[in-house]
Order: sequence, then structure tokens, then C-alpha cells
Amino acid sequence: MMFLIGGGALAAGVLAGFFIRRQIESSRVTSAQRDARQIIEEGRKEAEAIRKEAVLQAKDTVLRAKDEWEKEARELRRELQSQEKRLQQREETLDRKLEQLDARGEELERRDRELNEQVRSLETERKTLQEQIAEQTRRLEQVAGMSAEEAKRELMANMESEARHDAAKRIKQIEDEARETADKKAKEILALAIQRYAGDFV
Repeated sequence: MMFLIGGGALAAGVLAGFFIRRQIESSRVTSAQRDARQIIEEGRKEAEAIRKEAVLQAKDTVLRAKDEWEKEARELRRELQSQEKRLQQREETLDRKLEQLDARGEELERRDRELNEQVRSLETERKTLQEQIAEQTRRLEQVAGMSAEEAKRELMANMESEARHDAAKRIKQIEDEARETADKKAKEILALAIQRYAGDFV
């Protein structure tokens, strides 16, 4: 009888221990699941916070990069506008100088025509003077009874010498003016060519 009671108590104790252990294990599993859910939730929240921080940092980086790019773009536009203004001023200056050179070229052509006209006039005067000398020679022959050779020597000693002197002075003056004008025009053309050549490399 005592054996049966002891065996029943033992069986009841074993059964109670089994149920208690199952309860403890179930409680542990529930606690572990709760802890796992909490860890997962905290991880999710932390990941979301990290994501938001990363998005904010990315936006800030993009904004700073955009501001820097816009600043560089504004500086570049100002520099380009300044260069365009300088180029326009240089072009306007060159246009004015070209107009001046064209005007001077026309003036030089006009003076060249005048010089040619003066040369033709001098040639006409020379021919007229020769005719006058011939006429004076004939008159001297008639008045003084001089021979043609004597009259020629007499007149050539006076009138022709003076005529040559005057003509030589006038021709020299024309040549000097023409040379000075040509030198001036050559210097102006050379200066313009140098300026254009230098402007191409600026």
C-alpha cells in the first residue's frame, strides 16, 4: 500500500515537474519571442532613423553642390560677358581704325592724283618754256643779227638755267611729299597688321 502511495506520489511529482518545466519553457519562449520582436522593432526604428539621416545628408550634399555649381556658373557667365564686351570694344576700335585707314587711303589717292596732275602741269610748263626760249631765240636773231647758235647759248645761259632750277625744286618737293605720304601709309598698314596679328592670339 505504501509502495503504491509512494509510486503515485512519485508519478505525480514527475508529472508536476514535467508540466512545470513545460510552463517554464513556454514562458521562456514567449519572453524570447517578445525580446526578438522588441529587438526587431528597435532595429527597424534605428534603420529608419539611419535612412532618414542619410536622406537628409544626401539632400544637404546635393544642395551644397547645386549652390557651388550655380556660383561657378554665375562667375563663368560674368567672365564670358566681360570677354565678349572686351572683344566687342576691340572690334569697334578696329572698325574705326579701318574706317580711318580707308579715309586716309582715299585722301592718299586724291593727293596722288593731284601730284600726277602737278607733274603733267610741270611738263606742260616745260614745253611752254621751251617754246618761249625758241621764240626768244628767233627774236634775238632778228634784233641783234645774232646767229641761231649764239642766240641759243645766250638764252640757255639765262632762262633755261633758271627754269631748270625752278623745275628741279618743284619736282623735288613733289617727290618728297610722295615719299613721305607713302612711308606714312606703309607704317599705318604695318601697325594695323601687327595689331590684328596680336589680337588673334589674345
